[in-house]
Amino acid sequence: MVEWNGLMVDARQLSLDVQEAAARKGIIPYVPAYHTPPRAGEPDREDILERYRWFRRLSTDHQTAAAKELLDGPVADIALRLGLIRDPAELVDADFGDLAPALDIALFGATEDGVPRITRYAQSRQTEMEDDERTLLESMGHARFSVFEVMGRHVRAGMMVRDMIRGDEAWLMDIGLEKTAPISMRVALRLIRPEDFWMSTGVAVQMDETIWRVLERDYGVRRSRDSLVVPDDLKLDEVIFKIAIA
Repeated sequence: MVEWNGLMVDARQLSLDVQEAAARKGIIPYVPAYHTPPRAGEPDREDILERYRWFRRLSTDHQTAAAKELLDGPVADIALRLGLIRDPAELVDADFGDLAPALDIALFGATEDGVPRITRYAQSRQTEMEDDERTLLESMGHARFSVFEVMGRHVRAGMMVRDMIRGDEAWLMDIGLEKTAPISMRVALRLIRPEDFWMSTGVAVQMDETIWRVLERDYGVRRSRDSLVVPDDLKLDEVIFKIAIA
């Protein structure tokens, strides 16, 4: 029992954000919402994690295959713009991991005809794929890049995040962030939604004051306490990656 607005109430009846704040201050020993058993028919944590790991494995396999096809195409130009390489010839010896920001943009960024390259990759393999693979690749074609604020842990697995540009909340499955991300942390992510949950894909950039200052000073981004306004013509992913690399 805790005192809330002058009344004694069961902590389990409070909203998740209030439970988390109370736990951080030591008012309650743990967050009751994290220990709520699933309702009949709802998946439990292990079921969710199993689906998440399966889609993560599929995502890694298909992104790797698609990225290899782009190394001789747009990746070099993007890597030059980001400052990852100084000469296209360096691409031959570059490590795949070091090129991750350029590969991310090459796969998911808008092309001249508006169709992401990951979508073209999926279309070329429709007859070879199982249902989950089609679902995953379709979600990749509708990936969302934004700056997200960590709102708290989800009652089953993962966390709840809020899109600072669109204003809506999303259930994000990301085991690494679930373990380490503090509440109110802001991170630039590209999300896909293969199931009820969203997953991160590609490069993640934790937003610090240096990145915020450059975005506001040089690119016309306006930040308030809980929202973000971005110019319509700004390639936010490319700009944030470039600032983080510099």
